[in-house]
Amino acid sequence: MRGRSSTRLQRWLGTVGRRLGSLLSAVLLLGWFPPSPVSAAETSATVPKQEASQDKAAWRELVDRQAAAYRIVAVQDGRHPLGPPKPVLRWANPTRITHFESCTYLWTFRGQPAVVACIFSVHAPGDPPQFCHALQSILREPIEVEREGRRIWHPASSKIEFAPVPAAPRAEPSAAARLRQMKGLAAQFSATLIKWREDGSDREELRLLPQPIYRYESEDPEVQDGGVFAFVQGTDPEVVLLLEAVRREGGLVWIYGFVRRTSGVLEARHRGKLVWSMPSSSNRTDPTQPEIYVDVLPR
Repeated sequence: MRGRSSTRLQRWLGTVGRRLGSLLSAVLLLGWFPPSPVSAAETSATVPKQEASQDKAAWRELVDRQAAAYRIVAVQDGRHPLGPPKPVLRWANPTRITHFESCTYLWTFRGQPAVVACIFSVHAPGDPPQFCHALQSILREPIEVEREGRRIWHPASSKIEFAPVPAAPRAEPSAAARLRQMKGLAAQFSATLIKWREDGSDREELRLLPQPIYRYESEDPEVQDGGVFAFVQGTDPEVVLLLEAVRREGGLVWIYGFVRRTSGVLEARHRGKLVWSMPSSSNRTDPTQPEIYVDVLPR
């Protein structure tokens, strides 16, 4: 009896020892290896990401506030305020003077685009903020523009010439089908920026964004549908293409018009044939012209 009890005791002590050893090994392993570096990095990155997001939101608010400072009125038959500015494309162009995010805005009148503006910074990082506002009238009638209570711009017309899209099919009856048509028709055009450099040696083919940056329905009964497309350098719009489905005898037909968004020389082609060109913009401060540049120091 005594021998059996001793054997049982030895077995029990062995089992407890093995379990204590396993537990001790687990404790040592947990204490030896440091926390996962990935988890630590993710945790430490949370604050900078939040700060970057807050900085971006504050910057956009600064730029949007500048666009909202304009008071634009159509004055053909009385005084009709344009709708608030719509940010339709946010972009950057570090290859030029712009070091920060910029934005293109549209003001509308009776549903149609009436004024387009690109607001971009012209200061270097670390310098006080300074901006340039490049505004262009799209409306076919006169407008008046005020900023901070001062009348700064009053063009009589946009001078944009619309023409039928060559060999275009009739516009489809449904909005979804017309959007497909618009994108296909826009792809038939190309745009080129020329002589941006001082020596005039450059020639750059611009890239068409595949989707319209703005789609609109007009209160004008003759305009059924419309889209605004952008030809860009990087993401910076240099040329804007307007496509509209308008009512004519026999049904809906497609027309187009171009709007410059740069001071350089521009050309546009339809299936390789030159259909539009603009010289460099030399007079950019005349308040009677359809295009004006405004330098702004934000307060």
